[in-house]
Amino acid sequence: MRQHNMKEEQILYPMTQNNLPAPAAVLNQLSMKLSAAQLDVSELEAPEPMRQMLIALTKLNCGNFLLVSHRMEPFPLYPKLNQRGFITTLLKK
Repeated sequence: MRQHNMKEEQILYPMTQNNLPAPAAVLNQLSMKLSAAQLDVSELEAPEPMRQMLIALTKLNCGNFLLVSHRMEPFPLYPKLNQRGFITTLLKK
């Protein structure tokens, strides 16, 4: 298994930094290096948004991240993402 260099670690694992960048900066860094898979669940009723997000995450390729548009913050999803090793960043409009 290949080790990540420092630049890759800063992009892939922003939560490990002492000085965390703002969420918009994290997204900007990610979008320069990775491809975004976009998903809009803003019009769906519960529990469909969580189901759609979890399905989309299983289809992500290496080097991709999931950018989700949602009308509310998906608090019940965060523990499931942590268990699966994902890092989340919330961008509010």
